[in-house]
Amino acid sequence: MICELAARTHRIVTIEDHNRMGGFGSAVVELLADNDLRDVQVRRIALPDQFLGQGPADSLRSEHGLSVSGIIDAACELTDFTVNVHVDAGRLMVRT
Repeated sequence: MICELAARTHRIVTIEDHNRMGGFGSAVVELLADNDLRDVQVRRIALPDQFLGQGPADSLRSEHGLSVSGIIDAACELTDFTVNVHVDAGRLMVRT
């Protein structure tokens, strides 16, 4: 399924709530290479491979793009698509 989507869209965003190296994104990149899908743009969102210090988990994730807005921003960068995202009464609102 990943290869089919990559061949059709030429774009993939992976999301990993752990370190980047050896994570899901790395496995996807290997899968694409093994299937000769080399013209696919891949954006891996993950925590950096370094000590992050302490703090609330949500804050640390958000600093590294692991938030709703960070994920949407990464997808928009790959597609040249623009959306407006905000939270209204606890609900995520997306406007194109």
